[in-house]
Amino acid sequence: LVYEVCTAIKQLPKNKQVPVIAIGGIATWQDAVEFIMAGATAVQVGTNTFANPNSMIEIIDGLKEFMKRKGFNTIEDFRGCAL
Repeated sequence: LVYEVCTAIKQLPKNKQVPVIAIGGIATWQDAVEFIMAGATAVQVGTNTFANPNSMIEIIDGLKEFMKRKGFNTIEDFRGCAL
């Protein structure tokens, strides 16, 4: 759904575009990367923190390593690349 919403928002004039925050189903850094590539401006991790209290640290560290491997300096470098 994030992909579909971001695709629709991208069709709007710049002054009408709004950020999309992805929530639901984000448990790993790979999940966060997929949502960002689908165009999400931010991701929210909720329920998974009850099952794994370290999930936020693991997601942040995983994102950093992914970006380093791929040569991305900022999240903006790959945000929406799947659109």
